[in-house]
Amino acid sequence: MTLARTSPAGDNVRHSPSEATVSVAAARDRFRARMEDAFRLTVSLGIAVQLGTRWMVDNVAKFPDATVHQGVGPPTATKVMTRPFPMAEAVQVLQAKPQLTTELVHGLVVQWWYEFLEEAYESLVRAHLTGTRPAPQLGRLELRLDTAPGVALVDAVVEGAVRNFHFVPNPEKLRRLAKILGLVPNKDNEAFQLVHITVRNVIEHAKGRLGADDLRRLGVKSIRLLDGEHDFREFTAGDQLVLTTWEALRVVRHLGELADEMAAAATSSPKSTGRAAGQAPP
Repeated sequence: MTLARTSPAGDNVRHSPSEATVSVAAARDRFRARMEDAFRLTVSLGIAVQLGTRWMVDNVAKFPDATVHQGVGPPTATKVMTRPFPMAEAVQVLQAKPQLTTELVHGLVVQWWYEFLEEAYESLVRAHLTGTRPAPQLGRLELRLDTAPGVALVDAVVEGAVRNFHFVPNPEKLRRLAKILGLVPNKDNEAFQLVHITVRNVIEHAKGRLGADDLRRLGVKSIRLLDGEHDFREFTAGDQLVLTTWEALRVVRHLGELADEMAAAATSSPKSTGRAAGQAPP
């Protein structure tokens, strides 16, 4: 079906402030709050691991046979306790995977970005259907609607549109939103997101080992990530990815800025098209 703006009062009707403006801004605010959480988690967990590892290294030097365990209750009346674990082995575990906490936060950030894009799209579709922010750029949508009793038509259309959008590849999601908002799609932004989706997938499904197929799908021979010295490091096929605090914070900053830009575009007239999207970070 083709979505079109309808207004029983005619073309000259004056609408209240756009629902899309409010909703996209609200989605941006939620995403920004999550990015602040990601920043705090990245820094706090990084500090905790560094200080904790240093403390254990010092103790192993003094007491080579020291063990650690976790329990519930005071030391003299512990309710339950894990088996003792050699502190020297605990140090080895942490030193072998220093970026573990950063990887966990990075995975959350990528997932939160997916959710922001879908929330923004949902608000724009609903605003178009209700006439508060026409978006003829939505074009033709082929939907399977829920016609169950009590389900409003607008709600059914929005739900179907978002369901379809969920399965759209990420770069295409960004292009569709840019078109609706009157922004010029930015290939650097698309590439940046694809790299970090790939990084997340490689960490989760390939134990962090970058494959030739990963690079082929990106259309590149290598990817660049910030290292522990805040310099870029090239990773090629077969390399073990190292995701540092600096790179994770670069993702947090860039995606937050991109969300700000989309929210700002939603406040502009739908006729104000052709603006260039923000640049991806170097």
